[in-house]
Amino acid sequence: MKGKHFGWAIAALGLFLLLYTAVFYVQEAVRLRGWLASGGNATEMRFAGEDSVLVLRRVDPQDFPDGPVPAEGDTLISFVTAAGDTLDRAGIVAFIAKPGERSRLTLKHAGEPLTTSLLYRSRTAGEITWVFALEITRVLITLGFLFVGLWAVTRRPDQAGVRALAMFSFAMSSLMVGGVQLGLSRLPAFDIPGQEIIDYLLGSLVLSFGAFWLNLQLYFPTALDWVKRRVLRVHLLVYVPQTFVIFASFARIERGGLLISTLISLFTGLGFLVLFLRKRAAREPLVKRQLSLVIVGSGIGLGLLFVLVILGATGVMAKLPDMLQIALIQVAFLALMLSPLSFAYAFGRYRLLEVEGRLRRGTRYLLVTGVLLVLFFALLYGISNLLIGGLKLEGRSPTLAVALLLAMGFAPLHRRAQGAFAERMYPEQRRLRAILGDFHARAATLADRSSLFARLEQSLREGLGITALVPAMVEPGDGRLLLPGKAALPFDDRGQLMRALRQRREPLLVDELRASGRLVLADAENEWLASRRIGVILPLSLGDTLQGLLFLVCDRHWEGLSVAGLEELRTLGGQVALECENLRLIEETLDKRRLQEQLDMARKVQEGFLPRSLPVTPGLELAACFQASLEVAGDYYDVLALPESRTLLAVGDVSGKGAGAAMIMANLQASLRSMARVGVPLGEMVGGINDIIHANTRVEQFITFFAAIYDPATRELRFVNAGHNPPRLIRALGGASALDPVGPILGVFPGLRFAEQSVTLAPGDLLIAFTDGVSEAMNSADEDFGEARIVEVATPRRQEAPAQVMAAIEQAVTAFRGERALLDDYTLLLARVTETG
Repeated sequence: MKGKHFGWAIAALGLFLLLYTAVFYVQEAVRLRGWLASGGNATEMRFAGEDSVLVLRRVDPQDFPDGPVPAEGDTLISFVTAAGDTLDRAGIVAFIAKPGERSRLTLKHAGEPLTTSLLYRSRTAGEITWVFALEITRVLITLGFLFVGLWAVTRRPDQAGVRALAMFSFAMSSLMVGGVQLGLSRLPAFDIPGQEIIDYLLGSLVLSFGAFWLNLQLYFPTALDWVKRRVLRVHLLVYVPQTFVIFASFARIERGGLLISTLISLFTGLGFLVLFLRKRAAREPLVKRQLSLVIVGSGIGLGLLFVLVILGATGVMAKLPDMLQIALIQVAFLALMLSPLSFAYAFGRYRLLEVEGRLRRGTRYLLVTGVLLVLFFALLYGISNLLIGGLKLEGRSPTLAVALLLAMGFAPLHRRAQGAFAERMYPEQRRLRAILGDFHARAATLADRSSLFARLEQSLREGLGITALVPAMVEPGDGRLLLPGKAALPFDDRGQLMRALRQRREPLLVDELRASGRLVLADAENEWLASRRIGVILPLSLGDTLQGLLFLVCDRHWEGLSVAGLEELRTLGGQVALECENLRLIEETLDKRRLQEQLDMARKVQEGFLPRSLPVTPGLELAACFQASLEVAGDYYDVLALPESRTLLAVGDVSGKGAGAAMIMANLQASLRSMARVGVPLGEMVGGINDIIHANTRVEQFITFFAAIYDPATRELRFVNAGHNPPRLIRALGGASALDPVGPILGVFPGLRFAEQSVTLAPGDLLIAFTDGVSEAMNSADEDFGEARIVEVATPRRQEAPAQVMAAIEQAVTAFRGERALLDDYTLLLARVTETG
């Protein structure tokens, strides 16, 4: 509870600093406006030695248009303003001139007095740009640290590590406000009440920066075990020396500055040492990524700041031109912004590798660019001197030509240098890239997606140390994600996880998803990921379409992803998605080819079962036709000559399509012909076929069947209709009737008995048997041709030959369906009774 109260006290301090920062930068804006209205020049005067003599450090002849022009190293004797006021040391420091004014200077030049006038010009665009850029960056860094500290301590005020982060952030923001001067403090502005006390507070925070940094590393991301056991001792060791630092600074003791710098540097170094040691000892991949991100982000920012401090302490900074000083400060400021950013992401435990990768790439870019620019200007300077001095070439043209040639080679050299630097600094990326490059080279030779995933798993085992790879691909048509074996992935398609995978299309680390709380996982999703030890989810996206997901299975001892691994996975997702799509199309083509081969085989089988020619049938004139649809169905007809001049007529329709239907048709034909040869009665024959079909097929497969035996001696037609479309009997004298079913379809129930029916025919009577492909042929309006139309077409033509009647029915069906394709095979079998038997 005490810790929580302490946390809220720190939050109150942060709010006070935020309020003061707002007022302070308003004050800075007032001063900046005064600076814009004032005059300036490029000539610099610096105090030298203990006697505080002003010495010219740099001289710009344009500042002395009336002459004479002094030289560097001249010392100032007197300084008289345009108003005639003679200024002392303090007055010179505080003096603000207007553009166009001239001050009269008396200098000691080569031992002799020299009087000249110094011109104050308006601020240049370059000066304004740099100063505004510095001021904006300074504001952003200040607010960045303040907001990170406030965000952390208000979320978890009871955690010591969070409180340490907040105090470190407030110390850095205080450094930006009170420790960074841009030369504007001498300009007039309004006063802030209690400024002296606030300065003491800011100074104490700035001086405590090293202690806060060390304390933060002892508690980030969680407190070290030995720190938990010795909390009081650890805090005394950290903050007692810091108390001395603050006292030494405010008491201005002799050589206090050296002691202060030593202690702050020591604590800062110890903090980084603890950070490195913790990363080395970390076992959990998430903790490693947190520590690595802080090392990169804070290391770059604080490292450049430390270099800047060293340059200032050694006097090197003072010797540099103003613009170069401003540029170095700006670079250091920009780098310093990385520190609060890295801590914010590290404490948030989300997208750690992505941020670290961007920081690394940005640092690499700046380093390579800086080195190449130095080489560029060094070469330009050297070659220009050679051309002008050695070859006696005058004018700017040779220099411009050299600069142009060097600039043309800068971009390709920059790309190559970045690549070489990356390979040197990150050898694991080169190794992983080589492994995945070998995988992509072999992918073109793989036959299907299963082989592709097996090969990819092998490559990722070698490159990333994963245990296994589980693909889940989108099923065409319904859009479900199916695992190997066609099991559905238990992910909510409308849940936050799937939305994130579709939108970001980048690898997601499962431990970050759980720890950050950015996405709410459903119980089924969480359980599935945990039970299979999924470490990384990689979306396979082709354009804006999600093709599937790859789940990387990782064991407990997995070292975790590196920045290089994440970057390679990011590009891998799109490449594998494209390779999967290509293989899917190939698989689809092969499936279609295999299906077509099956259909061709079934078609040949089906055609083999149909009579090649109709036998001689006493007392009957026959015609038959069969027309195939786009798919192989199960239409069947047969005509058999029986003893005693009898004729067996049969028409059937097997359920299903393809090779399966053809095989059932083979059973039907074999059973029918074998029983017909031995003289089995028609009813028993159909019952026997029913039992055979039932025994050899699944329940959902069946046959509709019509069989009839015609005896020309008696002109009697005995028939059995087992669920088939009723054939139509059109009488010679007019009228038509249907030969309705007398039993169920074949193959569903065993042991059925089928009763025969009979009808006596007369010369000229016409029997039309057909399958549903005829009666159910559809037109563009989805209307059936219908059985009634068959009778309507055939009745006026009943005296014509069966072949002519059949042709008329075919033409009527074709005209009726128009351009509509046949959805089923259709069969017609016509028998007309003749005068003689």
